[in-house]
Amino acid sequence: MKFTAAATLSEQITDYLSEKIIKLELKPGERIIETKLAEELGTSKAPVREALRILEKKKLVKITPRKGASVTEITLDHIEWIADIFIELLGLAGYKCVENGTREDFRNIDAFVSKGEICAKNKDVPGYFDTLLSFALTCLKTARNPILEELIYDLMPVPLRILFASATMRADELSDNFEIVKTGNQHIQAGNAKMAAKTAKKWAIQEKNIALKIVGQMVAKDSSK
Repeated sequence: MKFTAAATLSEQITDYLSEKIIKLELKPGERIIETKLAEELGTSKAPVREALRILEKKKLVKITPRKGASVTEITLDHIEWIADIFIELLGLAGYKCVENGTREDFRNIDAFVSKGEICAKNKDVPGYFDTLLSFALTCLKTARNPILEELIYDLMPVPLRILFASATMRADELSDNFEIVKTGNQHIQAGNAKMAAKTAKKWAIQEKNIALKIVGQMVAKDSSK
């Protein structure tokens, strides 16, 4: 993502940093220095500081008095807490997507699934991630529930960060894991809201368990050093 100034500068900086954190360009524990970032982006420190406050609320950044900001660590507890809520919200989004969607909406959703399948076969992790995100956001828009959309958007950065890290570590398994997305899309295309919701939750539970396994292995490895 190339940084470009806009009307709400702090929000642009928030998006810029969010993507770097989610895609591991900024690593867990890495410090974010306000002065350096402001110089890099050609801005004052005020919008940078505001962006960091927003990221702290989104659990992507930790601000420590007299030490400044750093990227939050990914912990087992954090995965559990976020995932348990996210699973239920995704199920509702899947149901409402089918209930409120049009044929044009469903064609758009289907197009992202076809593109995602190609990325998965090619082990293209960034392409797979971006396409899966576009698929999810299109389904969420199709649900046509602004409150649900706001809740998911507020929680989304942490799950996306975990999903990208997980996908990076299992590029060889992307095609197998994408099968459940294809199944969910089949239910959407068939107009089966109940099964679309069930499959969305099943996918989220699967991703949660994979993430817990990967992070658990990393924690065990670090503790044995």
